[in-house]
Amino acid sequence: MLLYFTGVELNIYTFLAITLLTTASFGYCPLYKLFNINLSLEKKNRFLNNLPKYNPEPVFIFSKKGELLFQNESSKKILPKLKFFKELSSKNTESIIKNEEKISTYYKYKNKTYLIENIGIKKENYIVAYGFNISDIINQGDYIFNMMYENINYFKLVLTYIVPFYVSTYTTITINLKKGQEAEC
Repeated sequence: MLLYFTGVELNIYTFLAITLLTTASFGYCPLYKLFNINLSLEKKNRFLNNLPKYNPEPVFIFSKKGELLFQNESSKKILPKLKFFKELSSKNTESIIKNEEKISTYYKYKNKTYLIENIGIKKENYIVAYGFNISDIINQGDYIFNMMYENINYFKLVLTYIVPFYVSTYTTITINLKKGQEAEC
């Protein structure tokens, strides 16, 4: 297939060579622009980059050696001292990644408790950790338990002392009444 453009013979190989040269020189591919491929990839990257950036909870990425590779801005403020995976778990990071394990750990910092979900990513060769503040849930659970504990104690008091007292009193009265009726007869 030949094209003539201002006296220059252009064929498909010339077009591909120009495209390749442009891409190599400027890091810009005209075919990507033509088919809007960059636009969709750029949009996808922008969305993925914003997930950890705007997440109000901590997000970490640990290497297979257990070293911190990435942490979002929230984690820098909320859990600034967490720098190594061994602070979260004693499990071997390489086996977590190799087996793509999901491990839940708890991390306490400044009177707050965080549930950290750790996920081994074999393809990327690292561990992603997502943190969630569960202090309120734990505090509510403790509050409910304490409320129920008081109720349970009153219930135990009733069952342990008051009910037997009334049962024995009733039994004594009925026995005495039966003895009185037998004596009259």
